[in-house]
Amino acid sequence: LHYPLRRQRQMCIRDSSSTAWQKVIDQSLLPYLLKASRQASKRLPLYLLLGVWVASIIALAGPTWKQQPAPVQQRQDALVIVLDLSVPMFATDEEPNRITVARRKVLDLLNQRVEGQTGLVVYAGEAHMVTPLTDDSVSIRAMVPALTPNIMPVRGNNPAHALQMAVDLLNESSVNNGRILLLSSGIPSDGNQAITDVMSTAPYPLHVIGVGTEEGATIPTSNGQVLRNNSGQPVIVQMNRDNLQRIADTAGGLYHDITPVSYTHLRAHETEADL
Repeated sequence: LHYPLRRQRQMCIRDSSSTAWQKVIDQSLLPYLLKASRQASKRLPLYLLLGVWVASIIALAGPTWKQQPAPVQQRQDALVIVLDLSVPMFATDEEPNRITVARRKVLDLLNQRVEGQTGLVVYAGEAHMVTPLTDDSVSIRAMVPALTPNIMPVRGNNPAHALQMAVDLLNESSVNNGRILLLSSGIPSDGNQAITDVMSTAPYPLHVIGVGTEEGATIPTSNGQVLRNNSGQPVIVQMNRDNLQRIADTAGGLYHDITPVSYTHLRAHETEADL
């Protein structure tokens, strides 16, 4: 008698939490992110799972979460992470590839943020919001493994669209100390001006972490080959460090190559600049 009742309660929790996520997650990414979140939840003890989902519902259940008063530290400190999910993120000049290293970095960032709110935006040809600003880092971490170029509905490389979405999230939150962190393997030739147009009127610094190497690498395909151009030559994608550095400088931020401590260095230098 107890088992069916317990089973019914678990199903209700999953249904309620799924509805909460559906209200805030970009609809085109929703199936992939909910699947990743549910897979992660299977590895948690039941009592912890209940706590995670209840927190998710409270933090992310539609317009209500915007109206809840946040602690002073959370209102004053907000970070929007913008992650490049363009095809070059599959390049193998990072071990095992760029996107895997970038996901690890996002997880490291979430683990380091003991206070303040964090939002997550991804982009390829278009930008999509994974989460709004929230202090529920457990739920954000559960979605990170699903972030891959394969889930993006439109191919391309449009960081300006993602940065505009990040600026909008910070503007809507009325934070006193907002920052944007871009993890990118490169900006298209026509992308600099679009980024400048977005960031020139934004009161938030744009920090940049470059993913990849200047030597570059090929992009593996699903059939075990490598991506080739129209002439049949392997496509080598290189990270343009100088351009990423220039973008960060122009937008009042700092640049760093992706390393285990890259964001820690950025924050340390940012604090020194504020003194």
